[in-house]
Amino acid sequence: REVITWRDDACGVPGFNLILDTERVREIWMRFITEFSSSADIGKRPLRPIGWAAFNATRIEAGRAMFGIDFDDTVLPAETGPLQMSRAVSFTKGCYPGQEIVARMHARSQSARQIVGFRMDDDALPIAGAQILDEQSNVIGAVTSSTISPVLSGAAIGLAIVKRSHVEAGKALHIPAEGSIRTAKVVELPFVKGA
Repeated sequence: REVITWRDDACGVPGFNLILDTERVREIWMRFITEFSSSADIGKRPLRPIGWAAFNATRIEAGRAMFGIDFDDTVLPAETGPLQMSRAVSFTKGCYPGQEIVARMHARSQSARQIVGFRMDDDALPIAGAQILDEQSNVIGAVTSSTISPVLSGAAIGLAIVKRSHVEAGKALHIPAEGSIRTAKVVELPFVKGA
């Protein structure tokens, strides 16, 4: 009846993941809610539940790509970007399957594509899967996640996987959103620093 816990700052603030028996979920949930309901118990802010939309917005603001949403098993570790690589891949650990290709890509600092953050020039929100175009209307990638950021004054932001030629901060991207092609700029991740 143990609970396995590990730190995972998916939303840009200290957080934890838990693995436990399903029959204990309610018990553990209620214990967290009752014991940490006041800010005096844990620091600046009390613990409170949030839904998927709030979690998704904060993890995008934190620049956190998520397996199954922003990438899958066809994406190489180096293609997830430096923020994900630094938190998920060890370059000092002993041998493991795939280590040689991971080390080679890291040493060369190159991959054919990479996950980047983008900020729309207006408030139009593109949907996941929308193709991203370059100046000549060539497809260079796709939106993987997007949200309206309350912290960034309602800016439309998101994550996308794009060709290497378009990963530099400030690079223009052209993305269909709300019925027309709109302009966005690649931004350095995380969107919100020190959240």
